[in-house]
Amino acid sequence: MDTDERRSEQGFAEWAIVEIMGHVRLAGRVTEQAIGGQPFIRVDVPGPLDTIRLTRFYGAQAIYSITPVSEQVARLAAQRAGQLPVQRWELPAHVQQAIEEREQANRDKNQAEVDDELDEEALNDPGDGPDEDDDF
Repeated sequence: MDTDERRSEQGFAEWAIVEIMGHVRLAGRVTEQAIGGQPFIRVDVPGPLDTIRLTRFYGAQAIYSITPVSEQVARLAAQRAGQLPVQRWELPAHVQQAIEEREQANRDKNQAEVDDELDEEALNDPGDGPDEDDDF
């Protein structure tokens, strides 16, 4: 059984340089993976000391090209690419607290304005209360 036959039985698993629509180029270990029943290309970009620096999944429609290369070439290309992994971005705690306090103050102010409007309407409209002409 040759390499191409094994590859078709086990799915694609190669070191490669992957070019994505939008001018993104990644190098790493490329495999196939199904997510939610849909096929994706998984790219594990190597980091130092046999770590994985980042993992990205791409649908087949996003792929411009896949160029199989040796592991050494992929690692060198990944090192030179220097792309950082996607990280969650959060505001510093003191900034987040200030925003939340301002939002609460705005909610309180809006509620006070609504309460004032309701009080004013109640004063200006006696409603269905008894009139002087009503007979009881």
